[in-house]
Amino acid sequence: MVGMLQANEAIKLITGLGETLASGLLIVDALLANMRRFDELPVDRDLILNCKSGTRSARGALYLASQRGFGWIYSLKSGITAPVQTLLEKYYANGGH
Repeated sequence: MVGMLQANEAIKLITGLGETLASGLLIVDALLANMRRFDELPVDRDLILNCKSGTRSARGALYLASQRGFGWIYSLKSGITAPVQTLLEKYYANGGH
């Protein structure tokens, strides 16, 4: 889903059509399969942020913590690459090719 959104943004930039998300923040809620902009985030729920390496989600968590009285905000340390790297290490350690 996120890859499709990124491709769509690239097409909009190349063609000059539509409104891009430049300088904006789009929240993708994979659990509920929906998307919303920052100003639509609920302040009465815990938030879990992630990105590829954990750097951007950590910055986002700090920013959100300073805004609008959000509840608990979590950022996944090392992003989504750490679990993948762990799986690959186990795969190769067990004779994977």
